[in-house]
Amino acid sequence: MRKLTGARWLIVTAALLAAWAWETAAQEKPAESAQGKPAENGQEGGPTRIGGWYLEGLVEAGVRFFAEDPRPNAKFEEYRDINEGLFLEGLRLRLHSPDEKYSVELRGRDWGLATQEYGIVGERLGLWQAGFEWDQMRHIYATNAQTFYTVFGDNVFILPNPRPPLSSWNGAPAWGHSEASRGTDQSGDGVIAQQWATARTFFKLSPTPNLDLSAEYTRIHKDGQRPFGMAFGSPGGIFVELVQPIDQTIHEFRLRGSYATDLWQLTWGYTASVFVNAFNWVRADNPCNPTPGAPCPGVGNTAQFGTTSLPPDNQAHTFNIGGGINLPYRTRVNGNFTYSLRLQNQDFQQQTYSNGLPGANVDLRLPEKSLHGVVHTFLGNIDVTSRPFQIPLTMFFKYRIYDLEDDSSTPTFQAFIINDQNTVLAAPRRAGDFDYTRQNADLGGRYQLNSFTAVTAGIGWEGWDRNDNWEVSHTDEVFAKAALDMTPAEWVLIRLTYQPSIRRGDGYTANASLMENFGAPGGFSGT
Repeated sequence: MRKLTGARWLIVTAALLAAWAWETAAQEKPAESAQGKPAENGQEGGPTRIGGWYLEGLVEAGVRFFAEDPRPNAKFEEYRDINEGLFLEGLRLRLHSPDEKYSVELRGRDWGLATQEYGIVGERLGLWQAGFEWDQMRHIYATNAQTFYTVFGDNVFILPNPRPPLSSWNGAPAWGHSEASRGTDQSGDGVIAQQWATARTFFKLSPTPNLDLSAEYTRIHKDGQRPFGMAFGSPGGIFVELVQPIDQTIHEFRLRGSYATDLWQLTWGYTASVFVNAFNWVRADNPCNPTPGAPCPGVGNTAQFGTTSLPPDNQAHTFNIGGGINLPYRTRVNGNFTYSLRLQNQDFQQQTYSNGLPGANVDLRLPEKSLHGVVHTFLGNIDVTSRPFQIPLTMFFKYRIYDLEDDSSTPTFQAFIINDQNTVLAAPRRAGDFDYTRQNADLGGRYQLNSFTAVTAGIGWEGWDRNDNWEVSHTDEVFAKAALDMTPAEWVLIRLTYQPSIRRGDGYTANASLMENFGAPGGFSGT
């Protein structure tokens, strides 16, 4: 990350000193001569000829400087990197064959900066296309952060002992860890920021006029920090503001396909998404333990340090299929169905690391090493539209179902430590799963009275089915709907709607989750 020094005024009084642009063709397709070939050099609007190929495009670059440098300023540079000297505003160069069947295009901007982009795409017109893209984005949260914390191993934050008085924290040194693993170099620049780098490569193939296939891989890497809060005990404890270390990678692989005819169309696909976090937890010393005195709470309410879990490694696999078909009587049926499998098996963190109770007390030991998380989701939609009569009447039917099934492990924790101290609460609690299914159906019609007025009428139903962790396991709602739409102008829609409904459930259990997972008897008040 480019180092930012001393804060200055947030005003740029001069920016662009010199700029030049070169554009050899304004059209996407080169001009043709009387012989049907692209125009040669010297002809207005023609591309540049290189051997048997033609080059066209645009390059915009320049030189800039600041009469008074506004950097560092978190808001001024929040999502951008502005340098002094040479810069590339934009580039697009396209090299193609005379008949334009084959072409290669190069694009880019901000080369050499933290927000640079570039890409290259090659294609055989109408048959295949392949490319690679690179895109960077930076987010600066602060340029004047202060703290007494020093860093060990990027995710452990250490305070001197004895702790600095709370009254001195406003005069703490500048935060000095805008780069990971600074080691013994504790010089501060006050910057809290993270950098994203996205790489994407793809290939598309159209072997026949009806069939399209594509494959795509995207990798997103995030590096840096973001503001992060940690609590030390509750109630009666304190909160501290520090940073969460960011070293995360997202891998996404996609396969897509489609086949289309005049009568019916079909699409299908598969997506694999994998999230990898280099940091599973973050640990920080407590500014009040050992206590520096008032106004800190008593040492008995907090631990000497705290540990917080960070987003776990996980992955998801999604399959989808959809299509549509034209039927007689001007009827169209569309449907799409998606199934997703979500997996997460990150190791659990101990209840506390600040004393030896988990080792001495069997009930405080983890019942399982990890969650063994497995969640299935299914989404289905069917949409039927018909205009069977020779009048301006459109009839429709819609059905939707969404189902979530949680097959993750449900371990039972026998006891809990209060505020990282020696108090143990022996109250077994089981991790709950919250399965449910939601269904919707609508049936109705829309009649066009005239060019700007239409009426809609219909009925509908929504049903929920939930497992015993929910307060209500089943509900049904039915409704009727009437609407009047008026569009006196293209930019105006006036709608009058009336929708009465009735909802019924099978009873309400106020403490369903407590009764299901905490072993509480019926009627337990939860207090």
